[in-house]
Parts: sequence; C-alpha cells; structure tokens
Amino acid sequence: MDAISRFLIIFAGLLCAAAVAAVSIPVLAFFDPLAREAMIWVVMGKLLTVFGAPQGPANADVLLAELMRASTLTICIAPVALAALIGELRRLRSWIWYACCSGMIAAATPFDLHPWAEGEQNAGAQEPDVMMLELRFILLFFIVGMIAGTTYWLIAGRNAGEATPELEGKAV
Repeated sequence: MDAISRFLIIFAGLLCAAAVAAVSIPVLAFFDPLAREAMIWVVMGKLLTVFGAPQGPANADVLLAELMRASTLTICIAPVALAALIGELRRLRSWIWYACCSGMIAAATPFDLHPWAEGEQNAGAQEPDVMMLELRFILLFFIVGMIAGTTYWLIAGRNAGEATPELEGKAV
C-alpha cells in the first residue's frame, strides 16, 4: 500500500471516529439521569427564549457554543488522533491500543477543563455531588474515547504496519 492511500485511509478513519464520537456524546448523556436533566433544562430554556420569555445572560449562547466546540475538539478528535499517530508510527494493530488509549486520553481531558476557576474551589473543598458528577463525566468521556478508538481501528488501525511489497520476504 503506498503512502498516499494509507494517508487517505488514516484521514477517513479519523473523520469517521470523530463523527461517531460526536454523535455518541449526546446519546450516552441521554442515558445518564443527571446529564439528561441538564439537557432538558437547556432545551426548555431555548424554547422559552423562542416564545418570548426573558433571556438569561447575554453571552450564554456564545459560551455554550464555545464549550461545545472545545469539547468536540478535545473529546472527539484529539484523543483518537493522538492514539492514531502513536499507533501508526509504532505500527500497532491492537484494538486494545486504539480503544483504551483514546478512552484514557479522553477521560483525562476534564482535568484540564474544569468549569470553575482554580481560585474559587480546590479539590479538597469540593462537595461530594460535584465530585460524583465529575466522575460520571470522566466515565462518559472514557466510553466515548473507546467508541472513537474502536471506530478508527475498524477503518484504519487493523492495517497499521501492514507488510509492503518492498519488505515482503525480508527479515525486519
């Protein structure tokens, strides 16, 4: 397989993995009662705004859109891209590598994206509910990362490091 076709397969795998991850976040969040309740409140707020109810903060929509863009980039694209880059360079074919590495990177992401400022709360002063909610989101992001990694593996990862005609028959 030449380099251009391999690059196209990798690119298609990354696009499909990111799309599947972006779709799986709201689907999985719907099955979590706390996340589902939050989604219902957001939808109700949007509907009330459409029908003329007074709006909340003026920049809430912009902040929500920016948060969705950042979470899509950091949860759906970056973990699987990093796992794919390392996997392709090391010629790894293992499903466990792509799924678990993407899941672990996605699960580690919320530690850098706390919605509160460092000065407002520290880890020891958090309420148990906040810590439990954060753990639920970490699990959600791990599952999304595993789904993205599995999708990438199905499309491109199974063939990483495949023998090329130049290397066939030679000891590597």
